[in-house]
Amino acid sequence: MVKVCLTGRCTSIHPTAQNGEPAHYVIQVELDRNVSRTRGPYDIQLLVPVELATLIEEGLPVVVTLEQDGG
Repeated sequence: MVKVCLTGRCTSIHPTAQNGEPAHYVIQVELDRNVSRTRGPYDIQLLVPVELATLIEEGLPVVVTLEQDGG
């Protein structure tokens, strides 16, 4: 099992439209430590359902956990 926790700050939240309605939101997070600055002004970008995006606020700290179970 692999578990990676990343801390940073939400820099942007914006909707993606489908038939004129928000289908998902794109959340951009700038990590506390420099992973890669070659991609843009954010380190990771998440596509989340509208219900989850309403829980996140731009400018506040966030923790992103990536977990993978190999078996």
